[in-house]
Amino acid sequence: MRSLTQGKTFNVNSFLGPKDAQKGQYYVPQPRYRQFLDSYVSALEEGYQMYLTENYQQQVYKYFVELDWDWDTDLARVMEVTPLLIELISGIASDHYGCAFANVITSIRTPYKVHLNYPQLLTTELLASGCRDRVLAAIREHPRLCGLDVDWERLIDFPHGSLRLMGSKKAPWMDSDPEWVAPQDKAYAPAKLGPDGRWRPMRLTPSLLAAASIFPRAEQVAAFERSPAYLDMIFNDYEASKQRMEERRRRRMELREQYQQTGPPVPQVPLPPGSSKLPLVVTLEVQPDESVAVKIYIKSKFRTKAQPKHKFSLRAGVGQAEVVGTSGSVAQQGGGASGSEPSASLEERGEPHGAA
Repeated sequence: MRSLTQGKTFNVNSFLGPKDAQKGQYYVPQPRYRQFLDSYVSALEEGYQMYLTENYQQQVYKYFVELDWDWDTDLARVMEVTPLLIELISGIASDHYGCAFANVITSIRTPYKVHLNYPQLLTTELLASGCRDRVLAAIREHPRLCGLDVDWERLIDFPHGSLRLMGSKKAPWMDSDPEWVAPQDKAYAPAKLGPDGRWRPMRLTPSLLAAASIFPRAEQVAAFERSPAYLDMIFNDYEASKQRMEERRRRRMELREQYQQTGPPVPQVPLPPGSSKLPLVVTLEVQPDESVAVKIYIKSKFRTKAQPKHKFSLRAGVGQAEVVGTSGSVAQQGGGASGSEPSASLEERGEPHGAA
């Protein structure tokens, strides 16, 4: 694992954030990932505390689900419902991704917090969201689940970009567990659900971590991106994106027509100096002769067709004041010292026409 280099996006993140030696962001090349996992497990066995997550950064990743029970839920209900959920999710995920039977790797930190990793199933965040929708719909029709007073939307977590590595904890200042949660239950550990509904711990090994990793191999990604499911998703996402762009274009045109008639809306709250929402960009420059050059730019969205461009660069010398009129003319007031430089437009001074 090495610190982030220019042009690379981190794929391993630390909960320690700024308190970490490398500010919590690392990049591990795929060919060296198994070596990284070997070192990670060795560090855990030597007693080091680890705080790492894997981040898929909106790329293709291996499907996973998080079951996040509220701590105050009755334990008997948790133990009864969790096996049903795992069976239901595994069946729907297998069908959703076109796999006959998807293997699942489970890890827990108390029965209330469960991770399900599916090494065979490659996905994207959009496809995973669709699979989650199917799971929630199936729960509403399940004879043993539909009548339960459970917030399923909260229980079945939404894809959010990362998954904590087994053996890693959250930073101490992020820990919101109740006091009864034991120190060894702060990190997820591999466990298998037995026929009797009880969790049986398993040994954490680099091979297990490699199988449960959310990062697929390059050849797996290449095969997945040729699959009908991925191509359909890309097409549907493209169509949805086109519709969003058309809607934004239509709204911009409506606003532009409205501005031509009524002008832009006046902000209800005064904007702070330097705000990008202000209509004017004004800069002052002190010249060698101690005069001040005033550059004024009025943003195009705040101009109507009846108004000139209102781009000026005014220079006020000692004993001379210059005022910008509403029609774009410059009225000179005061003594008007002889020899003062005349006002010049941006075009004359070589200033660009673009937005500031």
